[in-house]
Amino acid sequence: MKRFSALLFASLVLNCNLLQAQDKEMSKGKVGLTFPTTGIIWHVSDRVAVLPNAGYSYSWGDTAYGSSTGWTLGAGVSLRVYAWEWKGLHLFLSPKYSYGRNSGTSDYAPPTGSPSTSTSIGNSHLISGTWGLQYPISERISIYGDYGLAYSRATSSQMPDSVSGDAHSSSIRTGGSWGLILYLK
Repeated sequence: MKRFSALLFASLVLNCNLLQAQDKEMSKGKVGLTFPTTGIIWHVSDRVAVLPNAGYSYSWGDTAYGSSTGWTLGAGVSLRVYAWEWKGLHLFLSPKYSYGRNSGTSDYAPPTGSPSTSTSIGNSHLISGTWGLQYPISERISIYGDYGLAYSRATSSQMPDSVSGDAHSSSIRTGGSWGLILYLK
């Protein structure tokens, strides 16, 4: 799937002379929706766009001797600074910051012994920087792809403390995304 997506994006970019789209999606005040990552893009000027995001997830599961539930809530913002344009193809740089909060509860009730419950609460921070390309395929639709570097740090605390103490983790990774923007009128 990733290979197909990359080939589709590359073929559209390489055939930009065939698409002859008007470059009106970069104008100040335009607002659009992003897909497959659902979000909003708002062009605050002809060269800068803001992309706020928020998300929530809830999970649950059962095992032979217990159950678990958990939730995650996150919010972030990224900027898209358009640095260069050639025949409708735009190069952008995009710094991003995200914050996430999560909580989970696990109940364990073995057939022999006493049941126990543990709760974990944590948070995470992500800072990333990417570069990417965006191309309008019509006045209201653009495609984009980006690639970059991300640093994340997460902490969590377990209760009761006898289960385990605080946990900290950090990671650096590379990655990218692609998508579609549908601009509203």
